[in-house]
Amino acid sequence: MLTTLHIGVPNSIPSIASEMKELKLTRAIALPQHLESVTDKCNIVSGHTGSPLLAQENHFVNRRQHYDSVASLNNAGIQFAESSRMSAALQCFRQALCDAEAIATVHVLPAADTRPTSNAYQKWSGAKGPTLGINRETVSGFRRREYDEGMRVFAAYLRLPMPKRDTAETQSSEIATVLYNMGQLQVDRLDYETGHGLFVDALVMTEYMSRDQVRQSVVPILHGIGYTRYRKGDFEKAIETFQEALVFSWEDGDRRHLAATLNCLGVLYFHLPEAKPKRSMEFLTRALTLQRNIPGELVAIATTLNNLGRVYYMEKRYKEALSVYSEALNIRRNSLGAENLDVAATVYNTGQTFQQLKEMDTAIYYYKDFLRIAIPKLGREHRDVCTILKCMAQIFHKKRDFPRALSLYHEVLSGYRSSMGEHAEVASIMNKIGNLHYEAGDFDSAIDMYLQGLYMEREVLADAHPNIAVTLSNIGQIFKQRGEYDSALRLYEEAFSLQVRAFGKCDPNVALTLSNIGLIYYQSGNFAVALEMYQEALAIRRKLYTESNLDVASSLNSIGLVFFKLAQFTKALTSFGQSLNIRRNVLGDSHQDVAIILYNVATVYMELGQEDEAVEFYRETIRVEKTALGPTHPDVCLTLRYVGQIYQQRGDLQDALSCFREILQIQRDNFFEEDLCIARTLNSIANLELQRGNTDAVVETMSDAARISKRAGGSEFDFRLCGFHLYGFAKLHPQGAAAA
Repeated sequence: MLTTLHIGVPNSIPSIASEMKELKLTRAIALPQHLESVTDKCNIVSGHTGSPLLAQENHFVNRRQHYDSVASLNNAGIQFAESSRMSAALQCFRQALCDAEAIATVHVLPAADTRPTSNAYQKWSGAKGPTLGINRETVSGFRRREYDEGMRVFAAYLRLPMPKRDTAETQSSEIATVLYNMGQLQVDRLDYETGHGLFVDALVMTEYMSRDQVRQSVVPILHGIGYTRYRKGDFEKAIETFQEALVFSWEDGDRRHLAATLNCLGVLYFHLPEAKPKRSMEFLTRALTLQRNIPGELVAIATTLNNLGRVYYMEKRYKEALSVYSEALNIRRNSLGAENLDVAATVYNTGQTFQQLKEMDTAIYYYKDFLRIAIPKLGREHRDVCTILKCMAQIFHKKRDFPRALSLYHEVLSGYRSSMGEHAEVASIMNKIGNLHYEAGDFDSAIDMYLQGLYMEREVLADAHPNIAVTLSNIGQIFKQRGEYDSALRLYEEAFSLQVRAFGKCDPNVALTLSNIGLIYYQSGNFAVALEMYQEALAIRRKLYTESNLDVASSLNSIGLVFFKLAQFTKALTSFGQSLNIRRNVLGDSHQDVAIILYNVATVYMELGQEDEAVEFYRETIRVEKTALGPTHPDVCLTLRYVGQIYQQRGDLQDALSCFREILQIQRDNFFEEDLCIARTLNSIANLELQRGNTDAVVETMSDAARISKRAGGSEFDFRLCGFHLYGFAKLHPQGAAAA
């Protein structure tokens, strides 16, 4: 039976009023399909099948005894639950439920096989099978949800007073209360499926209760149903349930319930598989507005602020996230104490936000504060402790502080193994350790760790899981670095096959793997196949993205390099030109990746013999490199050397000398004076001075080069002179002269 509620919404709060009008909600309460007569029920309870009058007399005696026992058993169950004696609590609640049903004047809960099957009942239960009963495999013991999102505002058990009147409404209220408490017990035991069924049964009982009793019971029960749906991952139905609770809360005029329900909806929209942050923010902001006007709601305000901060974080609005986290942290520290786990949650969120803002030292400070609070309460092997240790490891990893990062990663690995066993998270940490070894140049250790991760991923993940493809690609990268192209190719092709099964052919991961395969063929000299792979990757990327996409630009650059190797210089220039246009449009004129394309274009012009164009693009490359990388970066030296060589070949000796002297100054700023690269640059300068006929400068420069080379462990004979004016130098150093 569905009864539509027509609820008038005051216009005093337009934003919420409009929200109510949008919901178009129904109150779904399922009625039992049959009722047994009072006499039959009495006969069943008393155990008599004789005189109805005698049966009724015995029944009323039993009822007085049962009344006391229902309340007593229910309240005793609460005491056991609050002291974490869950089995004893469960026994009390079940006996209380038995006694309450025994004295009921109607048979309110049909047997499992005759449970209501109306659309309304199915809406709440979400399943056709029985919902009442205890899962024997449920987690034993009590564990509080570590951090408060405000999703269990109604987490307390409900006590029963001794009834003053014997009415159907009172009986129904008692049964609903016991069912509700049993639901809370199962939620505390993390058995959300059984808890959900019990809350649904409690909701069915509200149909027999008075309006006042319904007003007191329905919102907590709906929150119970919504919460269990949330914990089971059924977010859409959880949203429907909390929207219903929102209507009842508005009708009752209870601002606390209304604010709590708005917060729950905000959390759910945040957690949707395809999150709706704007919708989440609307509900959280409304909840916060209400809470700020309700006395004694500081803790709830802090919870909503913390939730709001997470939405800002998701939206990359990090400054706003920090602002609300700061307020939430102050309230929680003052209200809950500095050692409370909810304080730790906001501390962690703050640290994450600073990490996104690249303020790594501040992030580390907050992460350490989280560990200070959490480790004594959760232990070092708790998942959340390991997560923070992983965050810290990633920061040190990024700073290239490999020893500290490696130590933290191994601590995380040990904790994850202890708490999870064989798990995808364990494999993920193995891959991170492998990445670190790879970056440190320890390829053997990297492969060993990648292989361990790969083995675990194949044990715990689906056959075509994307993580397996990532690990295969990581191992393939090492083989490629070692020049073991056949092994690398085999791994990349396996990764490609998995990705096509998981994503289909038109996917960015597939395009990336095709590019890696193309690079192997390029490096092994098979340019025709490399071109085919690169062009296939380009076709996928053009389907996925607009033309102004950096991945498209990357593919075009790779294709240009293949055309260059094939001596198809015009096609190479076309590809490089398209890539350059995209990168300039997306990155601007002074980005490092723009410099790479400029350099490639200049090199093509050199091969074509168009030296003026080559010098122009090399000069532009140098300008961009100095802007993007700094004026003393080694890449600047490399490009300057090419420009200097062009000037030297053209006979523009002064311009060439200017380039090599600039190189020498950069090297002296970056390296020790005795570095061999300085000696080689001095050798180049000496050759230029020789071409200019400046023999004094030649002797001085070559003497410096020989001295530096000898001190650096090289040989003074590693250098040679060539040019047009050898006569004067030969007179100074005749062929038969003794070595100095």
